[in-house]
Amino acid sequence: MRFHREQTKPHLAFGLGTHRRIGLHLARLELHIAFRELRRRISAFRLDPSQTIDEYLGFTWGLGNVRLLFEPGLRESTGSAQVA
Repeated sequence: MRFHREQTKPHLAFGLGTHRRIGLHLARLELHIAFRELRRRISAFRLDPSQTIDEYLGFTWGLGNVRLLFEPGLRESTGSAQVA
C-alpha cells in the first residue's frame, strides 16, 4: 500500500471531506469513554461559580477551560496485587 500522494495544490484541510483525520473517530470514542468514566466515578460535581467560561473560535469551536468542583471519593482498586 502506498499512502503518499503528490500535492496538486497547496491547502490546509484538517477535518472535512476526504481530508478528515484518520484518528478522528478513535479520538472521539476515547473522549466519550473518558467522560463516561469520570461521570461514573465523580457523580456529584458542579461548575465553579467564580469562573467565567471563555469560548473561542479558531479552526474549531470550543471552550478554553471549564473548572468543576467535587468532593474526592474513595480510590477504586486497580486489581493489581500490592507488593509489601
